[in-house]
Amino acid sequence: MPARAGVVDSLLGVFQPEAGRADLVHTVCRCVANKGAASPKPHGCDDLRETNILLILLRAHKKKWIKPSSLSAVKLEKLVTDKRLCKDIGKLSAVHQTSNVEGFHSLIIQFAPKCYVYSYTGMLCRTLLARLHYNENASRHTATTKAGEQRFKIRYPKYKAGGHVVKKILVEATFSYVDDLMREVVDLCKKPSADRPVQLEEPPTLSSAMEKPDKAEAIKAHASRFKTK
Repeated sequence: MPARAGVVDSLLGVFQPEAGRADLVHTVCRCVANKGAASPKPHGCDDLRETNILLILLRAHKKKWIKPSSLSAVKLEKLVTDKRLCKDIGKLSAVHQTSNVEGFHSLIIQFAPKCYVYSYTGMLCRTLLARLHYNENASRHTATTKAGEQRFKIRYPKYKAGGHVVKKILVEATFSYVDDLMREVVDLCKKPSADRPVQLEEPPTLSSAMEKPDKAEAIKAHASRFKTK
């Protein structure tokens, strides 16, 4: 775990000054893996001369690191220079965190689980409810004790392999939007039918635009993957 934390801290430290430079991701990862080389300048970092990353690597050169050319160093370089990892790092947001967007997407799944099928109107209503709930509870404050101290909790996720994560305990979610919607429904029911909103027109399904083959021809053209006797 300490070695893993050191690698993660090194990657975060060198990527922050040059956020958004996807073209340097592979070079940076290779330099992080080799920053313990004997020479003052890490091996293979010529592309970083005009960036702040090289200065950070040189500053970290004096710290204890994995022995160069050792089995651990080779495995580390292979791991941090993986194409999929470098591709994902290159897509990281250079300005803002995307955790709020991911949280909103997760909330939509709670209101409209993918394991169920909804009509167009039902899906639209559930999505709008998720938006109302998110807008009301997205900026919840941290819960406090009677003494006024902020409350935290410790979690031990499996991916940490025994490590822990400290999370804030937020105040309870509120549902004031439900009362507002109920009042709106009551007001609509009191209005004449002519003044009520017109029912939404559902768009055609995607499958309706597809050409449907004749059943007999489809059965005739069907070929099994398994040999039949």
